Amino acid sequence: ISKFLDEILPDYKLLNEVFDFSPSAENVAKWLYERVKERYPTVQKVVVWETEDCGAEYSEV
Repeated sequence: ISKFLDEILPDYKLLNEVFDFSPSAENVAKWLYERVKERYPTVQKVVVWETEDCGAEYSEV
């Protein structure tokens, strides 16, 4: 999965310039979940961390 994430995630770029949506942690978690689910249908949730103590998760349940 690490290799797949390297393919779809931008590296050292401003997310506001990469995505056509507001790149909040919540929105990035949903976007990432949808991409990962296409390749790995058994994924249950995605968690995006902004800091050690603050993040957002997305799942369909």
